[in-house]
Amino acid sequence: MFEFEIHQLHAADLHREAARHRLVRAVRKARKADRARLAQYEAEGQVSTGEPGPERFTRAA
Repeated sequence: MFEFEIHQLHAADLHREAARHRLVRAVRKARKADRARLAQYEAEGQVSTGEPGPERFTRAA
């Protein structure tokens, strides 16, 4: 192989490795944010999900 081709292959490998590292870093950041959000919810107690639940007050007929 020519030196230029070897350089191109090495550069492509470095690009793939950098992209993988960025992906891993993004996943770790998202997991950390999820853990922090879950810990906050647990500290506050049960949090409403916004879904309709049982009626609190009876309705007049």
